[in-house]
Amino acid sequence: MKIKENITTLNNDYMKSLQRKEKEKFREFIFRRRRLGMFVFVSIIIFSFIAIQLKINYDKAVKVSAVKDKVTKQQKFLKKQKEKLKKEIKLLKDEDYVAKVARSKYYFSKEGEQNYTVPDSW
Repeated sequence: MKIKENITTLNNDYMKSLQRKEKEKFREFIFRRRRLGMFVFVSIIIFSFIAIQLKINYDKAVKVSAVKDKVTKQQKFLKKQKEKLKKEIKLLKDEDYVAKVARSKYYFSKEGEQNYTVPDSW
């Protein structure tokens, strides 16, 4: 059994004003929803931009830290090498040491002296 709807709206000023108010509320609702959507969209873009910048800065910081560690190690090595060279400079001012180095490295000898090479494994 079908029930027919026998409801109709009146076309008087009061009903027209109610319909206008309903339409205005609906427009305001749509406007609020769009405004909220735009706010969410802009917020996502801003937070994404900030996150990308943080990632880029973090990667730069990691690279700088790696370079710093490498330079620090190299600096320590060079300081040790500099100290060794300073000690060698001091030793090279001693004539006996210079003669010893010349004999061992370059096989120099005094007059009447003979040099013999001995294997390093002894």
